Amino acid sequence: MNRPTPLQSISFPRSGFHLLMRHVMDYFGEPWRWCDNNQCCQDIPCQQAHTILQKNHDFTLNTPVVAGRPYVIQYRRPYPAICSWFELDFPERLTAGEVEAWHRFAVEKALFFANLLARWSAIAPPSALFLPYERLMGDPGGWIQGLIAAMSPEPVDADRLAEVSANLSRVRLAPPKDMVHRGPEGRRPGATRGTVTYWEAEGFKPRQDTGFPFHDPDHARFLEQLASWQAGCLVPEARRGRLALALRAAGIEPLDDLDIRQGPPPLVRALVAQVKGPQAARQQ
Repeated sequence: MNRPTPLQSISFPRSGFHLLMRHVMDYFGEPWRWCDNNQCCQDIPCQQAHTILQKNHDFTLNTPVVAGRPYVIQYRRPYPAICSWFELDFPERLTAGEVEAWHRFAVEKALFFANLLARWSAIAPPSALFLPYERLMGDPGGWIQGLIAAMSPEPVDADRLAEVSANLSRVRLAPPKDMVHRGPEGRRPGATRGTVTYWEAEGFKPRQDTGFPFHDPDHARFLEQLASWQAGCLVPEARRGRLALALRAAGIEPLDDLDIRQGPPPLVRALVAQVKGPQAARQQ
């Protein structure tokens, strides 16, 4: 097979990149490889001859657009994504009950979510696919088929892709330890030994917001309203329609132009007031 056109993935962490990656790499097979921009050559695009998929979180918010490449923008409802990110990076703080550390982390990442989605709503090529985790998990093969079609020099083999998707959801016994053993006591929170699917071993399982140790429904709504408002403030007016579609696809209600001009949503104001006092809230 001729080299597929490399796919550029811009992703908010914990939004299903590895599920997409396994579908793409298992479909195309050897000798093709994928590139983690932070751990490979750090070039954009990747200069390795066999790279057909490049992952980039765009943490610096200055990643350039590569002309002629298919793009997928991967993201997720901010609250479950940020919970999962905190669990992965700071399991010891969960164990220690460091709620304040969680709150600081969550606000920082909600603002990053807003910046990332606003930026790529503005600059992504018109053909870019905005793919929320919620839709990807509902029909991974269906959504990924369109991406493979954009990459492949040949027509998509639907039977092969269906087989790849089925293989990834089959039960596997005793998965390798490095797939599941992370976090406190050498194990990722929520992971289990024994019989699991590949998706479960990699963390692709439905999560309940209430299962997070520091869950607070008001804080969850605050984070998502903050992200929606900040993204609306940052995106150029001509691209707000694109942003609104992306937010709704992940189950987030975008704010209209009037709401954006009026300042932060009421819940954001109220929680700021609790922390900083009424005067600070009025100044937001």
